[in-house]
Amino acid sequence: MDQSSLAKESRDFRFNKAPASNKYLQLKDDRERLRNDYILKGILDDPNAKKVLSAAKPTVGTCTLMCPDFEAEEREYQKGLDKLEMIPGTDKVDKSKAVKTFHRSAAGNDQPLPEDIRTPQTLERTMDYLINIILPSDPTLCDVHQFIRDRTRTLQTLIEIYDEHRIQSNNNDLVSPNECEIRSYHLLTHMRDMDGRRLAERLPDSLFWSPILQQALKLARLAQCCNSLIGRNEPPNLDLSQNNFSSFFKEIKSDRTPYLLACIAEFYFVDIRRAACKTLNNSIIYQLNKEYSTERLTNLLGFDDVKDCISFCNDFGLNADMHGVSFGQKINRVFVMTEPEIKPKRKKSLLLVEIKRSGLKNHEFVNGSGLGVTLPKATFDSITNFSFRFYENTTIG
Repeated sequence: MDQSSLAKESRDFRFNKAPASNKYLQLKDDRERLRNDYILKGILDDPNAKKVLSAAKPTVGTCTLMCPDFEAEEREYQKGLDKLEMIPGTDKVDKSKAVKTFHRSAAGNDQPLPEDIRTPQTLERTMDYLINIILPSDPTLCDVHQFIRDRTRTLQTLIEIYDEHRIQSNNNDLVSPNECEIRSYHLLTHMRDMDGRRLAERLPDSLFWSPILQQALKLARLAQCCNSLIGRNEPPNLDLSQNNFSSFFKEIKSDRTPYLLACIAEFYFVDIRRAACKTLNNSIIYQLNKEYSTERLTNLLGFDDVKDCISFCNDFGLNADMHGVSFGQKINRVFVMTEPEIKPKRKKSLLLVEIKRSGLKNHEFVNGSGLGVTLPKATFDSITNFSFRFYENTTIG
């Protein structure tokens, strides 16, 4: 067999040839018939019939598998399976391990069938599988992070669910289980977005004044600066900000900031340290042999050691060694501090963040251990009926 034939066979195996047992084409042909049957029985609305939105029927999910059968067969056929979903040594789907992928709602997509939407009990079982089985299997998260992230993306709608739940209940003071925690993570993830803090002011008092949300608001306030780069994908400046970076890192270190909140804040460490160095560089008068103490700067900006601090300063063109940092130094009356072409890489903070783990494993934190806040067990309680009507209507079950 010549080289071109071998290449063609390899491409066919990768992209065209599905396992002989695959049922995707058969199930695809049956879906239109099933859809028409559901419409005739009144289970689904006729997409061609005019109807006001308030009269639309919610689609009640019946799927008891972590991944609906049609999707599992489709992704096996299209070679779209993750290695965590395959029978080892084959390209076949293991339906006991396959998990439904995230799909955006889009115009032109067919309405999902009841067997495409997982039941509340199945969703809970799926989360237990992802957190208690998949997550502990890879402590480094190198192999499972993308898989878990995709399969849990529907949780990003929790904020909308909380808001809609209050509207539907006609009770603006209603606070759902774990909402304080989730709101604090959402707020800190968008700490440079002023709209996020404005929306927080509209929350119920019991939620707004909860300790973890107040701590998230405090960290967001302390992280603001007025000297950030202005450009694409750069955080906006906040005029009249006090650049209170020293207090920011003190709050991260304090017991008031639980581990997961510190993990989110760690994402911004590079930007905050850069703004801090720029502030110090513009406000200190340089004197030879009286440079700013490197050890002091290391403690001030929460570096793990002096070497990390020196490397960071050098990345921005600042002269630094084990003894001092040359803040305020000028060349031709221009401050010596340059922007690197590539931002310094984010590094795991051992002294400020990782020390808060207290030996707990990843799945233990996700399940609520050691968070520094009191959390009820994650169950589908009184919010269940509303939550899953929301899921069904947005077709992201």
